[in-house]
Amino acid sequence: MAEALDMSPSQISCIKLLAQYHDIGQVGISDAVLFKKGKLNSQERLQIERHPEIGYRIARLSPKLLPIADWILRHHEWWNGQGYPCGLAGEDIPLECRILALVDAYNAMTSNR
Repeated sequence: MAEALDMSPSQISCIKLLAQYHDIGQVGISDAVLFKKGKLNSQERLQIERHPEIGYRIARLSPKLLPIADWILRHHEWWNGQGYPCGLAGEDIPLECRILALVDAYNAMTSNR
């Protein structure tokens, strides 16, 4: 998708890195919550919603991930402003995060996960 948007090789490389590591903050979420079958309760949902912030903190400590740390933080923002953790909306969401959201949604609809 980034290639179709004629993004630079550097931008494409960063988006690939984001695709690989956007959920790195899930290491801070208990397996019981991550792998729970069925609907999450409100406390479990809050735990899940912490993973972008956890991932951001991890990425800030890694020279390799530092360039994408802000995108990791914002990768669950929604166009309508009801995402998390920042409540960004529309074009306030970084383009790279919007690209990831589309690709991730396509992946979810076309695979067993």
